[in-house]
Amino acid sequence: MKILIIDDSCEFTEPLSEILLTRGYSVEIIYDADTILDNIYHVDMFDIVLLDIMLLPPEKYESTEIEVGIYILKKIREISNIPIILNSAIPYSMMKDHISNFGNISYISKSMVPTDLINLLNAMKR
Repeated sequence: MKILIIDDSCEFTEPLSEILLTRGYSVEIIYDADTILDNIYHVDMFDIVLLDIMLLPPEKYESTEIEVGIYILKKIREISNIPIILNSAIPYSMMKDHISNFGNISYISKSMVPTDLINLLNAMKR
């Protein structure tokens, strides 16, 4: 399974990537909004996207972090129905109104333990 991780936190992505690689997953990481927006048409090369909904905004835009994450989510949905796992420090109860219309989305907290993500990925494979 090929996973695209879109997250601006090396402290989160590097250890997670290592865990996923040892479990047999293929992983690519994109660290910023500009790069994913420039490469948005390549998301279908992956089986799943793990998207941090709180990405730092590009310097040329004046927007909040959540607006950037929702914008990227919207752009992905315009071209693909790829399964997306949103990860965030924001509780799901505060996010559900923002993400309920996008379909084929799961949510996992940034404070999750890696086995929670592995279990979710395994369930999505079925």
